[in-house]
Amino acid sequence: MAFKSDLRRLVLREFLRAVYAWIRRQARKLGVRRSHCGSVTFVQRFGSDLRLNVHFHALVLDGIYAVAENGELLFHPAPAPNEDDLARIACRVRSRVARELEASGFAMVSASEEEGDSDDEILLRLGHASAAGTIAQGPRAGMRIPPSARLARGVGGAATIRRDGARGSLGRNC
Repeated sequence: MAFKSDLRRLVLREFLRAVYAWIRRQARKLGVRRSHCGSVTFVQRFGSDLRLNVHFHALVLDGIYAVAENGELLFHPAPAPNEDDLARIACRVRSRVARELEASGFAMVSASEEEGDSDDEILLRLGHASAAGTIAQGPRAGMRIPPSARLARGVGGAATIRRDGARGSLGRNC
């Protein structure tokens, strides 16, 4: 995914589809129909320690807009998702992406199994080493880069920020 923009678009599309579907279901429970969701997303290609780690940062509205009878656009807040909701959304995204990849002739593989054109070979090798935290070339190729040599350290994991400011995590795998 690091070097294939079409795959990044696929993953982002399926993620937003799943999140928007959840928000719209919440709106229907509140009696709101014909709603519109919104978000802004950017792609970050590295983690806090500057290793290759392609991921998305998405700001998603915590509710929906709907047109009132008088034509006015009204915002309707949605409840915050709980951990089970987040787990269902993540599983839905994973299964949809896997299905789309298979239909497109791709397969979900680890970074070490990824193949590329000969022009991409060096870039792929550098990307794999970066993601693994190893030295890519030279006499020490394949050796792990010690944490003390990395520029920054951070905390990973899937999370969401809710309206109340509390931080929640995915909590479990599919």
